[in-house]
Amino acid sequence: MTGIAIPLESRVRYLKRRQAEINDLMDSEAAPEVLLEKAQKIGHQVKGNAFTFDFADLTDNAKSLEAAALKKDIIEVLTFARALMAQVEAHLSTLV
Repeated sequence: MTGIAIPLESRVRYLKRRQAEINDLMDSEAAPEVLLEKAQKIGHQVKGNAFTFDFADLTDNAKSLEAAALKKDIIEVLTFARALMAQVEAHLSTLV
């Protein structure tokens, strides 16, 4: 817990935003460079703010997603994106 009470609506909105971003990433038919850039951005953002919203468990897969994007490994990017999505959806299912 962060010590700051984050309203339920804000936590749900955070997860839904991340869910939409990850869906966009996984469904993207963009050039590999664009996909890698999106993955790096998502990983970095989640790594940086998941704890604030009391979802610290998301940070490991977010770090791995960012690292895979930096390595330019699209297979790993998609693997960690799916793992992160599963975590986000699991949290959503307990909150809504």
